[in-house]
Amino acid sequence: MCSVVVYVFIIITCIKILLIPSYSSTDFEVHRNWLATTYTLPINQWYTATHSEWTLDYPPLFAWFEYILAHIAVYVDNHIVDIHAHNYYKYTTILFQRFSVIATDAVLAFAVYKYCSIHSRVSSGIGIISFVVLCHPALLLVDHVHFQYNGMLLGILILSCTYIQTGHNDILGGVLFAVLLCFKHIFLYIAPVYFVYLLRHYCMHTHTQQNITTNNTLHEFIWRLFKLGCAVLSVFVITLVPWMYSIGDVFVRLFPFQRGLSHAYWAPNIWAIYNTIDRVAYAIARRLGYNSITVRVSSTSGLVSIIDHAILPSVTPTHTAILTLATMAPALYNLWKYPHPKMFIPSLLYCSMCSYMFGWHVHEKAILLIVLPFAAICTWSTMHTTYYIILSYCSTISIFPLLFTHTEAYTKFLVCTVYHVIAYMLLYTYQQHHNKSFNGILNINHIIYLSASIPTLIITNIILPCYFPQLEFAPLLCISVYCAVGMVYIWMKLFTCIHTYQHHAPQTQNKDA
Repeated sequence: MCSVVVYVFIIITCIKILLIPSYSSTDFEVHRNWLATTYTLPINQWYTATHSEWTLDYPPLFAWFEYILAHIAVYVDNHIVDIHAHNYYKYTTILFQRFSVIATDAVLAFAVYKYCSIHSRVSSGIGIISFVVLCHPALLLVDHVHFQYNGMLLGILILSCTYIQTGHNDILGGVLFAVLLCFKHIFLYIAPVYFVYLLRHYCMHTHTQQNITTNNTLHEFIWRLFKLGCAVLSVFVITLVPWMYSIGDVFVRLFPFQRGLSHAYWAPNIWAIYNTIDRVAYAIARRLGYNSITVRVSSTSGLVSIIDHAILPSVTPTHTAILTLATMAPALYNLWKYPHPKMFIPSLLYCSMCSYMFGWHVHEKAILLIVLPFAAICTWSTMHTTYYIILSYCSTISIFPLLFTHTEAYTKFLVCTVYHVIAYMLLYTYQQHHNKSFNGILNINHIIYLSASIPTLIITNIILPCYFPQLEFAPLLCISVYCAVGMVYIWMKLFTCIHTYQHHAPQTQNKDA
């Protein structure tokens, strides 16, 4: 089993090395500046420094991660950590930062190995999971072309889920999630799932035997809550101690609500559809002579700031928080009622989708938080395979606008096509051999929707740029709306799925963590 994961990891690493000459995005300078900030300035200035527009806005553990990388980078090129350097894109910087991402992807490979060692029953399943997770094109394009460290972070997430799904490693799973939050605060979106599950499954130590559910005593509950609380809170305390007296500065950087409802590149969620309806309604109103309708900052301006809707009501952070929690509530209630390990990942995926669909200022790259954990369970059933294929394809296409240069156009189309053809063939064969009632993966409606991506990509990559260059935002709008339709479909299907697991989860007695 280990050899299968290693072989896939080596092959995909070779492909990542081939991607090193790809274009250098602004994220290269962002992370290089963070290297310089953590290397040059004292700790108490990391979150207050204003020497650059690329201020440190990740949690402290990621800052320590940059600090460690900086002390290695100085031996490669000491200008990498020069705080006064700007837009320093020398080949030494690119090589160091590219290889740092490639090296830290070993965390994801280890997580896949641990997951397969616990969950996979046949060798073919191990190979498929290794391929669909480690070789996912959205991860390749975001981390190894555009540049980020999502592979390492998602590895920690999958590892946390793996330990929780064993049914007797809840504390370790919770600690790993605390570590993850200290690396990147976007994972706060799924914190309610961890809170509900750990409180119910571990602290209350629910026993289910012969359809009779009993809980432990008050003394046992307090003792378990104390152990879990100490383990999890110790991660935050150790991480935040250096900023004990300036914690406000850290939180101001981590939660900049002034950035607006949608990112400059619209994530394909409910708000992409909402923004589009508003822009169409605005255009119709102007055509009908309602010239008095104006907006301060248009949703299609490409600016990262608070936007105004022209016709539809403008949306605030409070609105998005209420919608997100309200849509999460059924899954959280279901998880509380049926706290079985098999319920955890499906509930986590659904709640992640709720955050992605209704969250404030959602980045298109945030879809990785959903699609990679989903890849880990794509062999569970034909239903999982179907929804994974659609979600994976939509998520990859939604990343395309990030790679806007002509050279990268060939890369993104090639890796997307090759991956999904191979993934479809592998998953089709697997389900055919292991599912007696197998009747195919995609139905006619799925095929029509996925096929519609071809004219959509032709319109957005050829027709609009060549013949309508004045409509600068139109290609992004088309891609976002097309992918948003698929995302809404998957979100609705996940909602219906979370209620089916309670009927299939085996009745077992939870073990001590």
